[in-house]
Amino acid sequence: MSGLGKTVIAGVIIAVIGLLVLLVALGMNGWSFNNDYEIKTYDCTTDIDTLKIDYAAGVLKTEYYDGEKIKIEYPESKSYKATISESESVLNFETEYKFRFFHFNFWQQMPPAVIKIPKNNILSIDLVMNAGTVDIASGQYAEIKANLNAGTLNLENIECDNFYNKLNAGNVKIQDLKTGNSTFEMNAGDIKISNLECSDSFFKVNAGNILIKNLNCNSIKSTLNAGKLTVEKALSQNVDFDINAGTITMKMVGRKEEYNIIVIKDSGSCNLQNQTVTDSSKKINLDIDSGNINIDFIQ
Repeated sequence: MSGLGKTVIAGVIIAVIGLLVLLVALGMNGWSFNNDYEIKTYDCTTDIDTLKIDYAAGVLKTEYYDGEKIKIEYPESKSYKATISESESVLNFETEYKFRFFHFNFWQQMPPAVIKIPKNNILSIDLVMNAGTVDIASGQYAEIKANLNAGTLNLENIECDNFYNKLNAGNVKIQDLKTGNSTFEMNAGDIKISNLECSDSFFKVNAGNILIKNLNCNSIKSTLNAGKLTVEKALSQNVDFDINAGTITMKMVGRKEEYNIIVIKDSGSCNLQNQTVTDSSKKINLDIDSGNINIDFIQ
């Protein structure tokens, strides 16, 4: 028998074996390609002041409602499980994928999980999202911490005591955020903020892009290792930028003559120079190892 004939016969045998394996797998899976999700409900029995969430994947939403206790509506399946518990005013909500042989779910979309919060409750949120989308309802919160390994975080109108966001990859979109201290750390991705009002702000960018349309705060501090920080309109008394690589572009409300400016530059470019103003406490400190900083002043 020729080599071509042997190859054809071997291919047919492999195809038959694959078909048999598929039929056996379908039989073990109830003759279905779907991973059927069941929507379950958890009703809190105690007063909660902190939501601690570790979400594996999917869509997660919070919303306010007229009930008295927090309620969670969430999907579960044979391979996607949730663990929920209450302890010392903390509600823990964790999901995870459980590996299953012959698990087929080629086209079925996972339903969202919805956390329903009683109106007028002021909670802290401590969130870890591994992949997916998080929509946090507009309202007042004590503190928000959001760690995204991948995915999207959406906020519209949020007021909270402090805000912390770490983004490893993905997107963060914020319409209006009013807070005390705000911290943004990103390794990759995009952060877009329309309005940010806070006491002090800190931005650490290892890679990626941050765009802020309006920023109003006492102090702005940033460490830029790579990437880009753009502030279209900023109102602040103190600015402290440390840039190793990348680009910072900002338009400051006010006059340059109002600021004490210190520029330390090894390489790169900066459009400002050192100046001292004896009758002003406003400061701009720029430390440039490499990269570009451009700060313009607008009225």
